[in-house]
Amino acid sequence: MRENMRVVCARIAENERVIFEVAMRKRITQTTCLALCLLTTVLSAVVLIACNSVYTNAPSTPEPQKATSFVCVDVNPSVELVLDQNNVVMSACGANTDGKALLFEEDGIVGADLDVAIGNVAALSVKYGYISDGANVSVEVTSTAENNDIFEKISAKFTSAIKNANPSLTVSISDSCDFVLQSELDALKSNNSDNLTIQNLDVATYRLVKRAQQNGVSVEDSLSLPLDKLIAEANDFQSDLNQKFDDEYQLAINRAQYIFDSAQQTVENGVYARYFAQKLLNTAKSNPHGAIDVAKQALNSAKYAASSASKLSLEFYLACSDYFDQNPVYELTQEQFDNISCLLGTRADDFKTKYSAPNGTIRFTKTELDSFVNTVYRSDESARAEIQSAYGNAVEYLLQ
Repeated sequence: MRENMRVVCARIAENERVIFEVAMRKRITQTTCLALCLLTTVLSAVVLIACNSVYTNAPSTPEPQKATSFVCVDVNPSVELVLDQNNVVMSACGANTDGKALLFEEDGIVGADLDVAIGNVAALSVKYGYISDGANVSVEVTSTAENNDIFEKISAKFTSAIKNANPSLTVSISDSCDFVLQSELDALKSNNSDNLTIQNLDVATYRLVKRAQQNGVSVEDSLSLPLDKLIAEANDFQSDLNQKFDDEYQLAINRAQYIFDSAQQTVENGVYARYFAQKLLNTAKSNPHGAIDVAKQALNSAKYAASSASKLSLEFYLACSDYFDQNPVYELTQEQFDNISCLLGTRADDFKTKYSAPNGTIRFTKTELDSFVNTVYRSDESARAEIQSAYGNAVEYLLQ
């Protein structure tokens, strides 16, 4: 009996040992499998990172913004935009008075994607009454990026934004139609027939050359700058707040400052003059002989007031004279205006209404005339031949 018990206990012990060894082998197998899986995962991650480093150029830091395209959208208003490599607007500028008014304190243009910015320009043009049914919009694109579709994007977005703002309006889009700038470039080429650089200029590049000159680059250097540098100069010019609110804005600031200074000085001078006038009256009553000296003081105070006002007027004139040299103001009688009305075709009455002064004359700047002429030239093909023959004569007439 005891022998049987020993045999049974030995068998039980043997079975437990076998079970333990089997369990240990399973655990070792599982641990090995897990280790192999982990090693495979790590190796896969290393391989993917290595492949990504070898086969992609994805930078670890954001790509710096670079000015690559210059866009001019002319509806009258005329707006100029500089775009970066991702078609984000880096800077914007109004190329004429209406363009400046359109952009003044407007958000949603600088820093926005091209699609958003153009939509806002179109909506504002409708809002402020610049777009009429059948209007022709000139879009000029100059870019260092090859095979860009900026013109097509602007055309599609501008047209759809106009429809969204006013479904009754239709517009057409043309590729760069600036008659006035083309005329200026033609005259420049005619006067510099031996200069190959000037002879090879097109209107879009010539516009950028002029912007570079406005930014302080000399005439000679601006003509030799490559396209990417010209676009960078335009961006620098438009990004500078002092230039962004350029001569026309500065003229308004000068005008406001002059009015303020004049009002302040007039008050001070009035107090000064009234003091001596009253002193003269009081002295004359009590001491007639002493009134002579007080009378001299009263006279001197009146002279000072007059000379001070003249000084302010002269300072204001000097502050504005440079602007008027570059963008002269014309004031024509009805008879004089009739001599250039052929430039404006069927829109002559519209121009006269827009720029009529209270005294019955027609008062406008050279920039305003040029913008209006460009609008008529684009919109009325039948009037183009007449405008081409009349423009030079009209400018000469205005310069007389």
